[in-house]
Amino acid sequence: MTLPTENPADRLVLDAVGAAFAALPADARVAVAFSGGLDSTSLLDAAVRTGGAQRCVALHIHHGLSPHADEWLAHCDAFARERGV
Repeated sequence: MTLPTENPADRLVLDAVGAAFAALPADARVAVAFSGGLDSTSLLDAAVRTGGAQRCVALHIHHGLSPHADEWLAHCDAFARERGV
């Protein structure tokens, strides 16, 4: 999934996530609950862009409830790996 280039809404999200990182100790890591949907994908992207991949952990639960659960897992894994998470 390719996210759009930055626009004013992106700046608001990046500023908010950046402020959250700034409030943490420099060596703190942040876990993002990552379903693979647009909201959590955008949040993980913002976390990596503002805090760096080394400070991010993506958590995905393969619940098996959806017939597409394997596809969601593959998407989440690929997206996170592409960003070094």
